[in-house]
Amino acid sequence: MSVFSYLKDWKKLKTRVYIDGYNLYYGCLKNTPYKWLDLKALFVNHVLPSVYHENSHPQLLPQGVKFFTAKIVEKAALGTNSTKDQQTYHNALKKHLGDGLCLYEGYYAINKVHAFQVQGNNLPRDCDRVEIWKLEEKQSDVNLATEALFDSVVEQELEQIVYVSNDTDIAASMIKVREYNSVRLSKGWNSIRIGLVIPTKSSESNDDEARRANKTLSDLADWTVKCITRDWLEKSQLPHKVPNGRRPALIPISWHPESEIFKLIMLELGKVHKLSESWQWLEQTKPYVDGLMDLTSTTPLEALCTSDGAVGVYEHAKAYISWKLSLPE
Repeated sequence: MSVFSYLKDWKKLKTRVYIDGYNLYYGCLKNTPYKWLDLKALFVNHVLPSVYHENSHPQLLPQGVKFFTAKIVEKAALGTNSTKDQQTYHNALKKHLGDGLCLYEGYYAINKVHAFQVQGNNLPRDCDRVEIWKLEEKQSDVNLATEALFDSVVEQELEQIVYVSNDTDIAASMIKVREYNSVRLSKGWNSIRIGLVIPTKSSESNDDEARRANKTLSDLADWTVKCITRDWLEKSQLPHKVPNGRRPALIPISWHPESEIFKLIMLELGKVHKLSESWQWLEQTKPYVDGLMDLTSTTPLEALCTSDGAVGVYEHAKAYISWKLSLPE
């Protein structure tokens, strides 16, 4: 088979992506401005086409992205808005992706346990035992592994499974999917190719992070993507405002790429507007004002995507509020 024919066939592979949300968050998203992530766009537009050819366009099945996550435990959350922000994100994903997404929720267990305290170079047995909080995510990895294997058994049209995890708990699932290919072929079905995406950041200064692929998992896959680049994440963000009937899902202020200035802008607009009115102001172009950024053809929301743009929008907001407050009541 020629390379061209192979690429042509690969483009047609009917694919489903199985994402370990815990691995993705801690490997790629924590402490970044990219948490408002469009999962489908990330894989369809960037990750999957990178495997063989930049112009490849894999075909995702209905529910082509299966996302396995768990609700944050409020008493263990790092921020006061963490649980609300996570729920907002899940609502935005479900509304924006529709039947392209299936979201599975496990849960967190938090318990008091005893563990050895690190004391210099002493061995654990020579250290004191102290009481700590142990936070564990439950069911997500098991649900992912089970769902992928089940789909390979019951879905004739499925031709490619992509695991997004670096957790060896999925190895058994990968082995069984590969073993079951002989049964699929005996039934006249296509065999299933196995892809593996390691949810870890790339590094510009060195590639240590890009080499963390678990060899056990890589050996079980037909191909492996060893990292998810910052460029892919930046280009795969959801709209800041996702329509959802009368209550649209709005990007949490702390998640915005320019979160500090965005917070100041919303505080400024909040002096005279409700939240919904502030968002309306952000979505509308502005008349030309000498000395301020030109927002006659670009909305403030669009300009907010860059640092300079965010500063310009903040200056516009301050001038607007100053004008509003100067009007007679």
